[in-house]
Amino acid sequence: MKTLEIFLDESGAINERKPMNISGVVVLAPDIDSRNKFHRSFFAKLVAEKMTVGICDLVDNQKPTISPTEFLPKRPQPGDTGSDFWEKVIHISALAEKSASENQTEILTFTLEFPTSSIRRWCAVNSAEDFLLDRPYGEYLKHVLELLLFETPRLRDAIASQSGCSLGIDLPTRALGMNLEQGLHSSTRTQMWNNWGVVAWSGSDPKTRQPQVVANSLEPSDGIEILSAVVNRRKVGLPDTVKVERIRCCKLANWDEWDGKYNFQNNQRPRQIHYLADYISHGILHRQVHINQAATESLFGECSNEPWFNRAPFLSWYSRGFLLSSVDENADSWIIAARANANDARIDALLEIAKICSNARILHTDTFRFFKQSAKDWPDKIRGTELRELFYKMG
Repeated sequence: MKTLEIFLDESGAINERKPMNISGVVVLAPDIDSRNKFHRSFFAKLVAEKMTVGICDLVDNQKPTISPTEFLPKRPQPGDTGSDFWEKVIHISALAEKSASENQTEILTFTLEFPTSSIRRWCAVNSAEDFLLDRPYGEYLKHVLELLLFETPRLRDAIASQSGCSLGIDLPTRALGMNLEQGLHSSTRTQMWNNWGVVAWSGSDPKTRQPQVVANSLEPSDGIEILSAVVNRRKVGLPDTVKVERIRCCKLANWDEWDGKYNFQNNQRPRQIHYLADYISHGILHRQVHINQAATESLFGECSNEPWFNRAPFLSWYSRGFLLSSVDENADSWIIAARANANDARIDALLEIAKICSNARILHTDTFRFFKQSAKDWPDKIRGTELRELFYKMG
C-alpha cells in the first residue's frame, strides 16, 4: 500500500492585507515501512549535524524541558546574514532529499499564494467576529487540499493505485488576534462562543503589546470537517482503497521558542519534516525560496552560483507539485473550472477557461502550466449536445 503524507503551513499576516501563502511538503512512499525509514533517517541526519528544529514524534522523552544546545532556529538570528540562514535551510532540504532517495521515497512541494487586500465578508454580525473566524484562510486551505488530492498528477496516481493508499494530513495550529479596546474584550469573547462555538481569550500584540482578542481558527477537531468538505466538493470523491490514517493539527514548537510550557505528553507531536514546510512557506513569502534560475539570479546575483544554492532540491520538488497564485495568475478561476469539469459541468469549465485565456499574459505563468496539464483531456469528454450548447453560449 502506497503512503501519502501532506504537511502544510502558512505565512503572511492577514491583518496586514498583504498576500499570504499556504505551502508545504508531501512525502510519497511505496509502503509504510519505507515511509517510516525515511522519517527516522532524516531525523538521524539532522541530529548528527546538530540541525534539528523543534520537538517532534521521534524525540524519546515525552515532555522535554531543555532544548538542544545547537539547532536550526525558526528565523534568522541577529547577526546572521540572510544567505547564511537560508544556506542552512537548503542544507536540511538536501538531507531530506538524500533520505528520500535512500528509501525509495519522493518529496513534492506546493504553494498557493492568495490575496488578503479585500477580505470577503461572511455572515458574522460584526467585523471583529468576521475577522477572527478567519474564513478566507480556511477556504484557501481547502483549495490546496483539493488541488493536491484531485489535480496533482503524481498524487492523483498514488490515490488511484489498485494496491491502495494510506493518507495522512498534518495541518498547522493557527491562532488569530485582533486589536480591540479593552472594554470590548469581554463582549467579543462571549459573542465568539455564543454565535460560533469558538473559544477566544485576551492577549496582546507580540509587536506593539496592544491588547487583543485571540481565537484559534484551526484546531485538532477541525481536521475531519476540512477533509470532508474537500471531498464533498467533487462528484467522485476518494476511492474506497484510500485509508485515512490521520488528519490532525500540530503545534510546531521550535527549540528557540521552547521553554517547557508546551505539554506534549497527551498530544500528537509533529514530524520533523513539518518544520521544513514552515521554512518553505516563509521563504516563499520573503522570496528566499526560488524555483527557477532566472528568478534566483535577479534576486541573489552572484550568490546563485554558490555551491549551497546548487544543492537546493526545490526545482525538482516543485516540478512534482505546484506553484500557483490567486494574486495575479487567476488560480481561483482555474480551481472553479477544474471543479466544474470534475462535476460534469464541462461547458461551465470551458467557458471559465475561455475567460482566463483572454489575458495573454496568463499563458506564460506557472499557474497556467499546471492547469494546462490537468485539463488536457477535458475536450475528449465533451458530448455532441454539450458542444452545441458551448457554441450557443459563446455566440
